[in-house]
Amino acid sequence: MIHHTIIPDTLKAVFFDMDGVLYDSMTNHAQTWVESFQAAGISFPAYDAYLNEGRTGPSTIEVAFEKYAHRPATEADIQKIYDHKTELMQSAPTPGIMPGMQNVVQQTMQPDSVSLWSPVPSSLP
Repeated sequence: MIHHTIIPDTLKAVFFDMDGVLYDSMTNHAQTWVESFQAAGISFPAYDAYLNEGRTGPSTIEVAFEKYAHRPATEADIQKIYDHKTELMQSAPTPGIMPGMQNVVQQTMQPDSVSLWSPVPSSLP
């Protein structure tokens, strides 16, 4: 939790990685990984989704295939599972805002502070 923040005078912009930084989306990621692998006949525990947090989707799929299917993932496997996960994420519940991030965003939006840019509409004030 941020208790005191100093924003340098020379700072012009701040880039936030929204997924897992502004929004707590890991629960959705874990659930959609489990469901996507299950649809492919692979038992992938949610715990492993957390262990692979930050890994690219294709890399997560490759690791899971080696560990649970005992074979390499094909390009078709990767595409099918990742496409299914993407569909599930689009219908997943809206994730909550990470603790303290609303305050950080508000501080960066103060007049004469920094610019805030987001590729998607934000629900943060």
